[in-house]
Amino acid sequence: MDCSMLLQESHPPHPFHFGYDVLDEHGNKQQRQEQGDQHGNVKGSYGYVDAHGVYRQVDYVADHSGFRAVVQSNEPGVANEDPADVKLTAKSPPHHVLEQQLSKVEHGYADPKLYIKPASKPLYKESLY
Repeated sequence: MDCSMLLQESHPPHPFHFGYDVLDEHGNKQQRQEQGDQHGNVKGSYGYVDAHGVYRQVDYVADHSGFRAVVQSNEPGVANEDPADVKLTAKSPPHHVLEQQLSKVEHGYADPKLYIKPASKPLYKESLY
């Protein structure tokens, strides 16, 4: 067998850039932007803000030093912990979101689970299966 057949042709990275911002009829927002350069370095961000004011914003870089991210959030249950190469900044959720969660707690022997009411109803009208 000719080993040259096993080699794959490689192409240098090409610069790119893309992004989007979406706002739905319920007040939920989503966004993402990403760009890469001719050396294969990538940086970008993505996030959301729901109709209740709960948000997550992630800024990231992927380059010769690896992947690194900075996360800012006020999502219920998120704490100021920094796993791996991620910097996580947690802020308090909006007061009305906490009240909503604490108003519905499941009962049983396990620790109670908080219930988060969806910001909007599903858009589909029939089963997907």
